[in-house]
Parts: sequence; C-alpha cells; structure tokens
Amino acid sequence: MHPNGHEEPNICIRCGYCCLEIQCAVSEKMYGEKRTCPALIHDSRDYSCLLANQFAPELFIGEGCDSKLNPIRVAKIRAPLPPLKV
Repeated sequence: MHPNGHEEPNICIRCGYCCLEIQCAVSEKMYGEKRTCPALIHDSRDYSCLLANQFAPELFIGEGCDSKLNPIRVAKIRAPLPPLKV
C-alpha cells in the first residue's frame, strides 16, 4: 500500500496518458495512423481501451504504469484520498 492510501504506486490509474501520448502498434495496425486512438474511450472519470480485452498481452494490460513522466499520474498518486461518506 502506498503511504497516501492508494494501491501500489505502479498500478494503472486509467488516466489515458499512455494512449494520448502515442498510438500503440495494435491500434495503428487496425485503424491506421491517427492523432487520437479510436479505441480510447472516456467516461465521466476514467479512460478505457476497447482493444484491451482482445489484445491485453500486446498492450501490456495489467503490467501497471511505470511512467515517471506522466504528470496526471504524479498528481493523482500524491493527491489525498477523498473523505469517506457515511
């Protein structure tokens, strides 16, 4: 457990940083070269990849985020957890 209460620091936080920075090889093969990956979707809180279930090993799904350059991750990991609603 990370000192601020989050899970391990290298878990994916579903911020979309990786996919927003560069299109993966799987996406490029399926959709051609795109500025924004068509398989990247965003709901009100998180990003998801429509290719994740079918291509998890190729996309390193579940390997966790190891980007020290990801400003979204750095901010989210350092942010305090919201108070519990009881």
